[in-house]
Amino acid sequence: MIHPGAPWSKGLPRPLAARAEAALAALGGPDDPARATATTLETLCAAQEPAVEAGSTARAVLLLVAAVHAACCLPPPAYALPEDQPEPALSPIEGLLLAARAWDRGDGPAGLQTAFDRTIEALGDVVQGGGASTLPAASPLLDFGLSAIVPAALGSSGEGDAELASAGRALGQLTRLACEVRALLDPNMRAPLPQMLAAIAADAGATGMGAALARWVCPSPDRLPWLRIVGSAEVVTRVVAEADRLAERATRALEGETKRVVDELVASLARVVRRVNGARFFAFVPKSELEVDELERTARLACRTLAADSELRESWDLQRWGGFADVPRVGRLFPVGLCLLALHEAGEDVTARARALVEVRRVDGFRYFDDYTGIPPDSDDLGLALQLVARLPERTTLAAELAPALDLLCAHQAEDGMLPVWLDKGLREPVPEGAPAWLGPRCVAVTLNALIGLAEAGIGLPEGVFDRALAWCLRTWSAEKDASLAYYGAPYTWLMFARLACVVEKAGAAPDLVATLFEFVDAHERALVTLQAADGGFGGVVSTACSLEVLARGRGRTFDPWPMVHYLAARQEPDGLWPREPLYRCPGKDGVPAAHGARTVSAAFCLRALAVTRARLMGLDLARARAGA
Repeated sequence: MIHPGAPWSKGLPRPLAARAEAALAALGGPDDPARATATTLETLCAAQEPAVEAGSTARAVLLLVAAVHAACCLPPPAYALPEDQPEPALSPIEGLLLAARAWDRGDGPAGLQTAFDRTIEALGDVVQGGGASTLPAASPLLDFGLSAIVPAALGSSGEGDAELASAGRALGQLTRLACEVRALLDPNMRAPLPQMLAAIAADAGATGMGAALARWVCPSPDRLPWLRIVGSAEVVTRVVAEADRLAERATRALEGETKRVVDELVASLARVVRRVNGARFFAFVPKSELEVDELERTARLACRTLAADSELRESWDLQRWGGFADVPRVGRLFPVGLCLLALHEAGEDVTARARALVEVRRVDGFRYFDDYTGIPPDSDDLGLALQLVARLPERTTLAAELAPALDLLCAHQAEDGMLPVWLDKGLREPVPEGAPAWLGPRCVAVTLNALIGLAEAGIGLPEGVFDRALAWCLRTWSAEKDASLAYYGAPYTWLMFARLACVVEKAGAAPDLVATLFEFVDAHERALVTLQAADGGFGGVVSTACSLEVLARGRGRTFDPWPMVHYLAARQEPDGLWPREPLYRCPGKDGVPAAHGARTVSAAFCLRALAVTRARLMGLDLARARAGA
């Protein structure tokens, strides 16, 4: 074990050394697959270079393993109080840095030093993206970098020794497979993710793996669905066969004492893998709650909670800090409107509430704070108001009443087609002198939201206004990506593209622009499925809801919503809402930009995504406009 003050850790803060020791302790005792492999490599290295400091090789290898486990870890349960949480685990990068430091203090042979350097560099390139359910077969995350370390430990120059590199890769993957099986069957082991098991199960034709894995790594872990998949006779047989194949490859190029030492290790690792036979029992356990039932329950709970809150006050952006907020300023239209749109998508009648909300408009249109003229009207609020109008029976009358605001929007269009965020020129109710300066004037997500409102409400615009704005969005987002966003993040922006793609033809947009938009969104859908983490999510509740709705609105032939549905269901709070996550930037205290979000706003995105998913599963063609029907 590591002790603060040992040669490799001199100069390190004691808390960091203690966390490193805890990370190694989490790998288990002497019978742990990773520890057994590290000890064997220490033995092989000592045979080549007796002068190497005892334990340095094993310690460095274990720290590499700890780094990989940190990148591909099963998260701990999330229901403990903050003060009950243990010291934070090593991050992947911290593990790699400590591994490099440990080996630097080991004074080993130059070839092994070079191999460690190459391994740490390779792991550093991929370690932050290790949370996906599957990894490429050649990923160093699957073999702990042993394809480079084993040849060097055996005294090879490392130049072109493909057989030893193949043996090292096989040994590393067998170690990883043994670690995964042990974590599957031992509830006290929480690392690493079963990425090799997932690949084997997929080859066996297993289905539902994404949802099963999402259940295992959710805040309240449930391993049973994953055990049921791995416990099937076909998967168990393939896992054992893969262990035998890796064992044969790991020793094929070895001979003499080296082969004997590695044979002992390989045999012990194979025995651990064969424990997967213990999962066979779970293949016969009946399935629990149907996934569709989980979707319905989650959506129903969120819908009831939002519908029962007549004011949705929790969603308001309320500021009373002084300055321009010398009296309470309430930003209500946009966050409440998001909630009403979600309720409408879920089948609730929001007519009266939507009508009352759009009546808060002023003479020039809609301002973020209800009764404050120090902030100019903006195209984002106008776009959302138009989406509410499109869902009201008197939409034609209301659209006519909004003509001054629409004229103002068109008058502000730039030569390049941009519809600016702030509509601050030619106002009948001008912004007073000395008003605060607001955030950026351009944002692709804001323009997209305005275009969605214009298309849904069927607003007739002067020729070219809609097309030039759409062309600007496509061109600017392609060239600038996040740099073109002053207020929102990328997941929300892609959702705006997807929603617009479903209604763009209603606006009579030019066919070439429509085709480009479809290609744009289709390409993102294909890329999106490769970014999903093993827990079924995309980094957070709102980003996962955005991604789920994008895919549900898409034209992909395969649509597997269940990992995302379970991700959202597992993080829903008891009252039906979801944790607050920042959605957009807005004016804040003392002029410092803030990020507004609310539990009800998070719930609005989740509910709408679940409602769209339900419609897709019921066979309703949400993308008919995109299909040209």
